[in-house]
Amino acid sequence: MKNTLMLMLSFLLIGTVVSCKKKGCTDQTANNFDTEAKKDNGTCTYDEVEEEEFGLATVTTSAITNLTTMTATSGGSIVTNGTIYDKGLCWGTSANPTITDSTISEGNNADAFVTNMSNLTQNTTYYVRAYAENYYGVAYGNEQTFTTETIVLPTVTTNTITLVTSSRVNVTATVTSDGGGIISEKGICWATTTNPTPADMHLTYGGDVTDFDLDLWNLESDQTYYIRAYITNEAGTSYGNELEYVNPHVFVMGEYYEGGVVAYITTDGLHGVVVATEDQSVSAEYGCENVVTGATDEVFMTGPSNTDAVLANCATPGIAAELCTNLTLNGYSDWILPSIHTLSNIYFNFTEINNGCVANGGTGFINTFYWSSTEYSASDASVANPVSGSSGAGPKSGLLHVRAVRLF
Repeated sequence: MKNTLMLMLSFLLIGTVVSCKKKGCTDQTANNFDTEAKKDNGTCTYDEVEEEEFGLATVTTSAITNLTTMTATSGGSIVTNGTIYDKGLCWGTSANPTITDSTISEGNNADAFVTNMSNLTQNTTYYVRAYAENYYGVAYGNEQTFTTETIVLPTVTTNTITLVTSSRVNVTATVTSDGGGIISEKGICWATTTNPTPADMHLTYGGDVTDFDLDLWNLESDQTYYIRAYITNEAGTSYGNELEYVNPHVFVMGEYYEGGVVAYITTDGLHGVVVATEDQSVSAEYGCENVVTGATDEVFMTGPSNTDAVLANCATPGIAAELCTNLTLNGYSDWILPSIHTLSNIYFNFTEINNGCVANGGTGFINTFYWSSTEYSASDASVANPVSGSSGAGPKSGLLHVRAVRLF
């Protein structure tokens, strides 16, 4: 009986000890974790964590703007469901494009965006959707559809033709439209028949400019040309307005022109000097020895200034300058006495000039000195021998040959 009582007392004490173990929060990640608690009593607390709302983002695709043959603009806006990992625009030639089609990424925030699509194909229908990716996947906006414009022929205007030399002109042109395409070639074409094309004579201009100009070379004497600009894009080649142009005479040494034989040509080929086909005298004075006339011009194309100066200061009849100004030959009456440079230069083309004089019913130059209009001093004037090339000064009272010239 005594033993039984002791056993019951032992169980009672053990139960009391077990039931007295401390209760509390036993989760080590909790704010109130209790290191002494032996039994969790459901009182653990935690920091509040913002939970993402469940689902994809909501996306709107913007309307199409700035439509051309190869470009268009769209974009999108996002109502976010959580963090945006990526956003942008996708497009293709089939409905419901995805990010596996043509895509431009516009970043990883929820801001509205604008996207420029380029390198599109002309006259083609495209489908466009904005997209946004979050934790739950990729969401797409409403679909927009557009058709790129069609590339048409470009246009160009032929503006002006400007004479540069007797065998060269400058032509200007303006590109007025690229037709919505890429200009692959532009230039000027010309021919002696109407409606020239690049298959005729042509020059291309390589610069990416609206206004351009080109020089046409080696044009023939007295020839009529038809000139127009041309321009090419993906749609083909078109032409500007056609201009008709008559090229002036291209002068040649020794040819007959306007009363005499060509003896000098300016560098632009448009002007020069012709000599009379025969001498006006074989024994004329320069005149007024020891009188300063002021006829000191030496260069080519001096014109009548020297001759006028001599005649204004020397009244002696029959002098060289007077013989030239009184001359009417082959329908022309504006002859003058040549300057020293004009007279001396004959030597360098002597054969052509001499042959031209003879061929046109005149006589060639004699191997002797001729008067120039250039005064050397009060007592002397400049002289030259067109045959030998010699030049110098002689007394104004000397009797020398005279050969008149005129400017054209």
